[in-house]
Amino acid sequence: MNIDSRLHKIYTVGMNTISLNFNQNGFSITQNQLKMLGLVAMTLDHIGYALLPGCDWLRIIGRLAFPIFSYTVWEGCRYTHNGAAYVARLLGLGAAFMAAYWLYCGEVYGNVLVTLGLSAVLVLLLRRFKQGRSMADGVALAALIAVVWLFCGEVHIDYGFAGVMLPLWAEIGSRGGEDGRSRLRPLLGFAVGLLVLAVSSPMGGKQYAGLLALPLLAIPHEKRGWAGQKYFFYLYYPLHLTVIEGLAMIL
Repeated sequence: MNIDSRLHKIYTVGMNTISLNFNQNGFSITQNQLKMLGLVAMTLDHIGYALLPGCDWLRIIGRLAFPIFSYTVWEGCRYTHNGAAYVARLLGLGAAFMAAYWLYCGEVYGNVLVTLGLSAVLVLLLRRFKQGRSMADGVALAALIAVVWLFCGEVHIDYGFAGVMLPLWAEIGSRGGEDGRSRLRPLLGFAVGLLVLAVSSPMGGKQYAGLLALPLLAIPHEKRGWAGQKYFFYLYYPLHLTVIEGLAMIL
């Protein structure tokens, strides 16, 4: 092998190594970091609603929160080892906060944890139907969707029926696998769901800002982060609302 061939081989191997390292060590975040971005957006949204109603930019930033949490619920349904416990955690805490709101305000209000809990039930049932193609599972899914639609018509639920259905669009687009194309399909389905949510939202044009969450969701976030932090995310929701409501009463 002459020197030019050796140099060419060294160059080729070197470039392949650089490319491989870039793919392995490129920019990524953990699932917990993605959820933290959602918490920040949610907090700014609620501050804008309760304390600074004239600051529309806070409400616009806040539109990022629900898409982030909705997408991570779809991912949670995909990776959980105990779907029943996952649903129970979401709906249980959501029902507890719902009861507390009723005692405090005298109104029935389905908070976002109720929305996400209902989403998780439907996603898990849809995944089961896709895996087995059972007629019974298909009928159960259709019946449950109808029940949720009726429920959302009678009780005020955060983001309404379109919000409950949002993670299902990601599941519809998903075909499994780990290649780049398979990661793109859920995001494309989710984008359709975000458009449906924006069209049906009483917030009007502001809800279209939720589409800006798509680039954040496209950032690789396979690693979970510290497992114990999940309880922080559940508890932060009522705690930050209590603080903001207290400040609103004082001011």
